[in-house]
Amino acid sequence: MAPPSIILYEVLAGMSVALVCLYLTGFRPEIHPKGILYSSLTGVAGLLGRRFYIMAVARGKVSVIVTMTALYPIITIILTATFLKEPIPLPQGCGMVLAVLSILLLASP
Repeated sequence: MAPPSIILYEVLAGMSVALVCLYLTGFRPEIHPKGILYSSLTGVAGLLGRRFYIMAVARGKVSVIVTMTALYPIITIILTATFLKEPIPLPQGCGMVLAVLSILLLASP
């Protein structure tokens, strides 16, 4: 299937979950502007991420793509170190370096 079709069916199925959640809230979900904004941005980012993942799987080696996407926590670690000033312990830093090296090795011909 083409990526847009996959996303369409994914969203339609997700709407059934949204309807259940709406029912569970008594058809009165909380209304908080910041919460609505962040939830909406999370949904858009998630769908865009899945779209790019599907496109990558359609064009590349699944073994490399899955491995690369499984290393997303590295981004979280870097962001927490940058914005929350959390230190990166030596073992964790070494693990990150090895993970990046694994991406390079997997992606090389």
